[in-house]
Amino acid sequence: MSLDLSVGPSQDLTLELCKFLTSLKYEDLPEDVIYMAKASILNSIGCGLSSSPSSLPAAAKLYAALDPLAKSPRQSTVLAVVEKATVDDAALLNGLMMTARFFDDTHLSTLTHPSGPPLAAIMAYAEAAGLNGKDFILAFIIGVEVGLTLTKALGFGPYKKGWHLTGIVGSFSAAAAISSLMGLDAHGMATALGHASSMSAGSRNVFATDTLIMHAGRGAQNGILAARLASKDFGSTTNALEKWINLMSVAGEESHPQRILDLLHVKNGKRDWKLLENAFKPYPCGIVIHPLIDSGIEARQEIFGDGRSPKDTLSIVKKIEATVSPMTIRLCGIRHPQELVQTLFSNYHGLSVGLILGAGGIKEFSKEVADDSIVAGMRDRITLLPNESFRDNQAIVKFWYTSADCTERMKEVTIEHALGSLENPMTAEQLNSKFEDQAAEGKLEQTNVSKAISELWNLETVVNIQSLMRLLASSTTPQNYPS
Repeated sequence: MSLDLSVGPSQDLTLELCKFLTSLKYEDLPEDVIYMAKASILNSIGCGLSSSPSSLPAAAKLYAALDPLAKSPRQSTVLAVVEKATVDDAALLNGLMMTARFFDDTHLSTLTHPSGPPLAAIMAYAEAAGLNGKDFILAFIIGVEVGLTLTKALGFGPYKKGWHLTGIVGSFSAAAAISSLMGLDAHGMATALGHASSMSAGSRNVFATDTLIMHAGRGAQNGILAARLASKDFGSTTNALEKWINLMSVAGEESHPQRILDLLHVKNGKRDWKLLENAFKPYPCGIVIHPLIDSGIEARQEIFGDGRSPKDTLSIVKKIEATVSPMTIRLCGIRHPQELVQTLFSNYHGLSVGLILGAGGIKEFSKEVADDSIVAGMRDRITLLPNESFRDNQAIVKFWYTSADCTERMKEVTIEHALGSLENPMTAEQLNSKFEDQAAEGKLEQTNVSKAISELWNLETVVNIQSLMRLLASSTTPQNYPS
């Protein structure tokens, strides 16, 4: 049985999109899009700093498997690491690190994490080539828009089928970004996307494993190769996006190939920049867990407000019922995490640490905290109730507890929009604070951290990206990383 993916000349949507993207100049970009790009870049780089080989076992294992010091030329920085790596190895390592703790950005309407694949590719290539900040920003926006355009056109059919959307679109977004940095014309960029269409991969069956966090890095690496091939006139189709959407579409689920051209249309003087829908996480876990963490932190103020210790949680809190969206349960339904990566997919853990510890940061999402007997005991007292009408950033949580005067009480917390959602976004100050915490995890010098934050918010003024990347490398990271 053959699969007919042929399209007529009038349907070469990919090439039309690439004509627009390759004609874009930095000066054409709206101020709000530039701001969101810089915020997204700062946020994702911070996430990478917190997941270096010196602080995250999975990153250390990948580093050892790649053996980057045995290769040359080593021209590109690996975040929070002393030694540089080849362009390809740096792209893979930084892509993994920026997404490994699930602290990276989320495009809420598609549930994809758009920045990692194009950004990891851009960082590695732009440093080696000595490119400037304006070109960096433009390439990043082009890469993200291509990735989000694809996810919008695909719909949720592939996700429901078992594909990891971030994984399967990452090669496309990185290929478009690197094509921009290389100065490829529309035919060249479209050809690179053709190559990327045969490199795309990523399934949800590897969720809560190390394989999952490889997806963004592999997409970055693929994108660089795809653009290199196109730059050497290594041929491919120029209508790959619409063909690929036809291939990935699921029977009974809507897909919209024509949405590939959404960005070309101006309505009320504005384009449909999908990057503006990006959101940043205050907590390092699946974003659907965030309203539960918020509810735990809020309830904690009343339940332990009389001076009682959270160490007595199991004698105070009898049970918890949380009404959430069905997606919240499907995505993050692990009750008792057995390893670090599984904590990132546990609603039960997020709600428990929010209540007991009053926080949901990197330390709270660790193997040590997951193994704590009080936290584990609280997870067993939580029931999740699905409600089809609830959004993913919404929850109603009821806490049954005994007050200091031995009265049985119930505290109800309603979270309409979790912190980090579009309706309740993180501020620039909160993003800076998050970056500082993550840089400390990566053991960067404080003076370099402050300079890096300033340069990232003023990225358009950076003449050579190499100066920025020097600030993001460690001067103290040991070569023998923990496994």
